[in-house]
Amino acid sequence: SAGMDHVKQMTEGVAKAHVVVIFLSDAYVKSENCRREYEMACSESKYIIPVLIPPYSREHLWSGWNGPGADDPQWWRHAEKVADDANIKFKIKADWSILSHFEPIDLRAGGNEFLVDSNGDTLHDELIIKRILGRFHRGTFVLHQQDKKLWKKIKAGFKLTSSLMRSFTSVNMGKKKPADVEASGNLSESGQLGTASLPPPPTPPQNSRLAMAEDKGAEFVG
Repeated sequence: SAGMDHVKQMTEGVAKAHVVVIFLSDAYVKSENCRREYEMACSESKYIIPVLIPPYSREHLWSGWNGPGADDPQWWRHAEKVADDANIKFKIKADWSILSHFEPIDLRAGGNEFLVDSNGDTLHDELIIKRILGRFHRGTFVLHQQDKKLWKKIKAGFKLTSSLMRSFTSVNMGKKKPADVEASGNLSESGQLGTASLPPPPTPPQNSRLAMAEDKGAEFVG
């Protein structure tokens, strides 16, 4: 059907895009297709450029973004409010908090009370173009909020693996171990030989991708 073709084209377009420009309005937040586009961009970890648009006219305030602009760090919460006030059971769940990672471009700035006032607004056009061009050499993948949590887990695992490997190497190469301790046990606090034997060296993780990355000199940057 024509509707399904539209969704397919939108899905393919977002998947292939380096940057996704979203023209945000109250109507956008309540549109199922727009929410689908937004969630697709988030799930694909795309770089998002939010553009806040003014309403078309005073009689159509819902057609624009009626929330705060970039000067408010919580500007994106207006999308949550609009969705809640709509009292609609949306098929597509949207996590609008991801927008907090991106600085919006506000077309309302500069006295553009309505969308028709923005025609020929070269200042905002240049901002959008510069933001798009500024992303091309940085790649298409962006760490969103949920990805950063996973990244922290990967870094923690990498540090643990590094610690285990260093400990294993230290024990097997005899670092910081006197010959008599190696033969008879540990030194007590008084300097006398104890009877406890050295614990067995920890077994390094097998087939660990993080260990392989360490051997190759990989570095994780959060």
